[in-house]
Amino acid sequence: MLLPVWQFGRDDLSDFVDQHTIPQWSTRSPFDLSNPSNAELIWARLYDYCYSTGCHYWGISTYNFWVFGMFSKNYSHGWTTEIYSSDSKDPIVFQFLVYWMHSAFGGANTLPIPTISLGSGDVLTDELPCACGRLWGSNPGATSEILGMS
Repeated sequence: MLLPVWQFGRDDLSDFVDQHTIPQWSTRSPFDLSNPSNAELIWARLYDYCYSTGCHYWGISTYNFWVFGMFSKNYSHGWTTEIYSSDSKDPIVFQFLVYWMHSAFGGANTLPIPTISLGSGDVLTDELPCACGRLWGSNPGATSEILGMS
């Protein structure tokens, strides 16, 4: 998904990857919906698109910055990578993009979708609130290890 560079910047992507839950729009008052943050808009668009198309892996770009991520099999959780600039060298964005596409198709030596167990009271609905986090947030070097570039 491409985001307009004039509408979303690096600060918006930082807010996006740092967000811990995706808001449940149906429970918000109409006044809250009138001024969502850019991070909320990105998560809402991603969730709606991925849920409606059955897609779990995704990538977004503002042309200058890239973020990759995935949703759990039941779309109850989402994860993001760190933000990569278009001139990233380790890995370069094209390498990461190919790796992410290979993962999406379940290729060998790729990143599988983590298994999430639902609690006994959890019910799946079309407006499921989603918890999100960072992939490799505590170890940025893991990206290189996974890609075999270390």
